[in-house]
Amino acid sequence: MWRRASVFAVHIAILGSLTACSESPFSGSETADSDTQTSSATPSSPTSQTNDGSDSLSQPQSVVVAQANPTVVEIPDVAAATPEPTPIVVNPFTPVPQPTSEPDEEQESEPDDSPDEVVANSDSDTDGNTGSDAGADSEAELDTADNSPESTETPETGVADSQSSPTDNGDTDLAETDVDDSDSAATDTEASTDDNTQDAETTDDSAPETDVAEESSDDTAEQDSTDSIVAIDPADSGETEQSKAEAENNFSSHTTAGFIGKIVDDSIQVSWEVEPGALGYNVYLEGKYVTTVWENSYVETDLYDQNYYYEIQSFDETKKIYWYNATGLTVKVRSAGRVDSSRATAKADLLNDYQLIFSDEFTGSTLDTSKWNTALLWGDQIIINGEVQFYVDINNKPDFGFNPFTFDGEHLTINSIKTPSELSEKAKGQPYLSGVITSYDALQFIYGYAETRAKVTFGRGYWPAFWLLNAYYGQGGDDPEIDIMEFIGHDQDVVYHTYHYYDENGELRSTKSQPTPGVDYSEDFHTFGVEWKPGTIIYYVDGIEVHRVVDPKVSQQTMYVIANTAMGGWWAGDPDETTPFPGEFMIDYIRVYQRTTPYDDVLFNDDMTGIPFADEIPGSAIPNHRPTPAQWPAGYPHAQ
Repeated sequence: MWRRASVFAVHIAILGSLTACSESPFSGSETADSDTQTSSATPSSPTSQTNDGSDSLSQPQSVVVAQANPTVVEIPDVAAATPEPTPIVVNPFTPVPQPTSEPDEEQESEPDDSPDEVVANSDSDTDGNTGSDAGADSEAELDTADNSPESTETPETGVADSQSSPTDNGDTDLAETDVDDSDSAATDTEASTDDNTQDAETTDDSAPETDVAEESSDDTAEQDSTDSIVAIDPADSGETEQSKAEAENNFSSHTTAGFIGKIVDDSIQVSWEVEPGALGYNVYLEGKYVTTVWENSYVETDLYDQNYYYEIQSFDETKKIYWYNATGLTVKVRSAGRVDSSRATAKADLLNDYQLIFSDEFTGSTLDTSKWNTALLWGDQIIINGEVQFYVDINNKPDFGFNPFTFDGEHLTINSIKTPSELSEKAKGQPYLSGVITSYDALQFIYGYAETRAKVTFGRGYWPAFWLLNAYYGQGGDDPEIDIMEFIGHDQDVVYHTYHYYDENGELRSTKSQPTPGVDYSEDFHTFGVEWKPGTIIYYVDGIEVHRVVDPKVSQQTMYVIANTAMGGWWAGDPDETTPFPGEFMIDYIRVYQRTTPYDDVLFNDDMTGIPFADEIPGSAIPNHRPTPAQWPAGYPHAQ
């Protein structure tokens, strides 16, 4: 019996030894190593890094190994693989709760279930990042969450977002892997945060940001910006369209308050302020009488695509006293869909057989002194026509103290101002300063076409002009002058064109100053030109012929170009309290052309002039832009 018991005991011992051999820990270790190598070779399951810098298995892989080898299961790792979510801390700067017992060294890599991490992990899942990239996003998103008002959400919302992330990705296993990897990779950051909780309370940057996180933030900001634009665009667009429509259909005078025009359907509704003492009103369109109305309104119908310029003339009960009470209204119609075929159009072949010989487009920042003088031939010490301006000669007096010429990259502006007290003596006591340019040294020519594109200034006392003057005096010639355009500042819808010369007896002869009315020349740019041929002068406004002079005494002498703004005098009158300053004569360009083929015009007999003496012309005084012989005897040696 004892012997059988001994044999049975031996058998049990042998069986126990065999069982022990089959459960050797070396077998489990080899399996773990094998799994680790397989994991490293699989891009979709990257390794995480522990505090000591060595690669370790990701949490789901540890769970798989534990199931195959129960003797090597590490309970802390299993717990980390399936953490219980904790509530989000409302205040992101509240210290993270410390564990109740001191963890082992093997447990240092155990993730802290910080509520901020839950939000960060959820974000990384949504972005589709995995492995170390997801860990980087976790660090950056942790910092973002700490500084965002969204971190004050209720705990239930944060947990729900975290739990719904794997479902959103459509793969629960993969999503859980991303969450766990992010937790593991973020462990170092969490440990640093835990060790520096007090620093986190006063500093927003508790974790370093990465390029990936910045890209994510930029994308988010861009998306937010786009969403905002989409949200406000409709309203803004509606307001913009409405404002644009109102601007296109509503017009007002820039010189008479309350004088307005509004395009309604196929009509223009014009109205103005009631004029005290007026019985009725005469309506003028482009300088021509249209009708008489008895109320302060008028309706224009049957519109064309063109500009409509209105003036209103009042009359009293006697119907003998008339005065203009409303001027300066230009209504621009562009939606009628038809043009007035009866209106004159620009001459298309005006410059056929002509070539450009001189020009200045004024695109620089200073006056080109190789093209322009800044004083008249008789200098700045002689004042003519009772004018009240002093022309500043910047070419010869660059330190005068005022430069009347300014540039905006597209135009030259001749500015006119009140004379500052400190410059009064230099200005010979003249109350205003202005400017003049002449081509005397750069260009003198006989016959051709000269043109400027310019905008004049409105205001009493201004007298801007563009003209040609003969280059030589007292040499037996006629000393001619061609006034291409003159504008009297308070009469905004008229420009004038005149030809002067002196006969053999020294008597001034002159055409009437021919008016071209009907346009507010101070409202926009217009072209003013003259074609000067043997025996003929043709004036053009906006390319349309407006007046013509045919006479054998049309200049046959060399002439040059002048542009200036005079002030005051016996035609324009002195400025008053209504005159705006500075006066601005804006010039887009000045160009001169000459024919490339001979003229075929027949010259007239020099003894047969039809141009009258200047003092025989009825009406307004005729302007003349030169000194008298008494003022400038050197200019008239033949008169001595």
